[in-house]
Amino acid sequence: MAGKQNKNKPQSKPASNIASLYRDKDGTLPDISKLDMRPKNRLRNILLPAALILIIVLGIGWLSTILFRSGGEYRGNSVEVEFFGPEEITSGDEVTFTLRYSNLEKVSLNNVELVLRYPGAFTFKESKPVPSNDFQNSWNIGTLAAGESGKIEIVGTLVGEIGEIINIDSSVTFEPENFGSTFKETDTFSTQITDTLLELTIEGPQETVPEKQITYTIKYLNNSDHDLENLQIRADYPLGFVFQSAEPDPSVERFASETEEIQTNNFWHIESLDKLEEGEIKITGGYLPDNDVTKEFSVKFGFLRDEEFAIQQEKTFVTKLVKHNFVLDLIINGSDLDQAINFGNTLNYTIGYNNLGNQTLSDVVIVMNLDSEIIDWESISDNLGGQIDEESGTITWNKDVLPQLAAIGPLAQGGINFALRIKNFDELDRQSDELSVVSTAVANLGRIDNVESGVEVRSSDIKNSINTQVELRAEARYFNQDNIAVGSGPIPPVVGQKTTYRVYWLINNSFHRIQNVEVKTVLPDNVEFADKFLVSTGELVYSSTDNEVVWSIGNIPENKSFDEVNVWFDVILTPTSDQKGKIASLTNPVTLTATDAVTNSLVSTAVEAITSNLFNDPQASGKGIVIGIGE
Repeated sequence: MAGKQNKNKPQSKPASNIASLYRDKDGTLPDISKLDMRPKNRLRNILLPAALILIIVLGIGWLSTILFRSGGEYRGNSVEVEFFGPEEITSGDEVTFTLRYSNLEKVSLNNVELVLRYPGAFTFKESKPVPSNDFQNSWNIGTLAAGESGKIEIVGTLVGEIGEIINIDSSVTFEPENFGSTFKETDTFSTQITDTLLELTIEGPQETVPEKQITYTIKYLNNSDHDLENLQIRADYPLGFVFQSAEPDPSVERFASETEEIQTNNFWHIESLDKLEEGEIKITGGYLPDNDVTKEFSVKFGFLRDEEFAIQQEKTFVTKLVKHNFVLDLIINGSDLDQAINFGNTLNYTIGYNNLGNQTLSDVVIVMNLDSEIIDWESISDNLGGQIDEESGTITWNKDVLPQLAAIGPLAQGGINFALRIKNFDELDRQSDELSVVSTAVANLGRIDNVESGVEVRSSDIKNSINTQVELRAEARYFNQDNIAVGSGPIPPVVGQKTTYRVYWLINNSFHRIQNVEVKTVLPDNVEFADKFLVSTGELVYSSTDNEVVWSIGNIPENKSFDEVNVWFDVILTPTSDQKGKIASLTNPVTLTATDAVTNSLVSTAVEAITSNLFNDPQASGKGIVIGIGE
């Protein structure tokens, strides 16, 4: 049959042709059981095993897939985690998040653990089931059967600023059954803070004037159904605001070392605030004069979390500074400077006022403050009839006595004139140490336009100090107080004959030290300086050139009497014929000049010329008329 198959079949010529291709030249076939490796086939030898390994790995993977799909296998769909919660929340309010988890595999998952990463603004309160760790953010679920699901409900509070987006991250780790590896799935839930439980308001003056005390009231409220903790209020004072006090007092700031404290003036820590509880803070202060007329008083209210301040409410109250340009001038005896005065002087006062601003000043009251114990209040001369209060030392003028003070318009001006007298030295209470008058004019501006003001405008102070009371006594004697003759020659004096008299100068200084004291006189032409003298202090000098006697003293302390400060010197009178029947002059007028060491003012006094009448010498008094003895 084979043969038939061969006879009937055509000859296979191509086969014999192919075999001939492999025959050697001698007609024999080569031994192909042995390969002759040549260098040109090395790359093929490397790639061929690698390809075989890849085919094996892919085959195993394909086979595993086929095997798992045939029954309870891990398919890689893992665990589904879904977060449920509000997309918008109120800061500080209690919020509930629900976390649902499901095993989507057809095999059980072992060692399932769910972990949450809370933001810093979240405060955990409770959960069902309870967490597995102290950080309250991990739940050990254990084994989760195929298709099994569960949930976790978490209750807490979120705190943050309005508009802030809060993220809560979750992660689930597990091991598929019959699988040695641990797998992890993650997810993130986001919510936004759109409102707050805290309410804040500020009350204060919409307009005020510089240097006036004002009060801002901060009111705050916990507008929720649960208590809140760890709150803080911060005040941002505008430039130029001077804090004076607050009720309650601001908090004490403690530094990290907790060993150093500092009293603040602009923040209040509130440990807890019950539901629907409200409170208030009163801040008292005032504004300095400033070019900025608009002042923004800002307050922030929020939670304090881990030293971070989460602002919940921020309010700003605008106060406008209403300014004035009211000028008050004081003139005394034609000068606005301090001056020295003497007992018995009259002081003439002028109070000038001028509104240089654009506002109308209403209900203005002007008060003259006179701080002194040497004023004769009965002597005050005031045509306007201001109210005099001797006890407080004031004179007051208002719109009742001066109608112009009811409203002083822009660029309006006016004045008040009055006078008073200083007491005489003998009227003085010698127990008084303040021998001066300190004068100050004060204007109280009731309203500036329509703003209640109460601003006080003061003039400069003027101090008129009393010069020390210096008394100079100048006299001549022939007999001293013991009736012993200190003079010589005839008395009454005789024309052409010499009579010697003793001249006494005495000084009494009261309550201020005086310096650069000089007492002097010029002797008449027919009077000679005898060059006999005695000084208790200082130096006595006679100038023959101008016939002048000068007594110089550097300092005389206060409360020095005549007995302590004096000098005497002798003069010789030779009357001329034209003096016959007349009283002769022994000296011309005597003057004293000095500087008050307290007031730094010139002090001066003078006495009349000393004559031969000798009023202070009882033994020689009345024997001063010059006589002539005829031939």
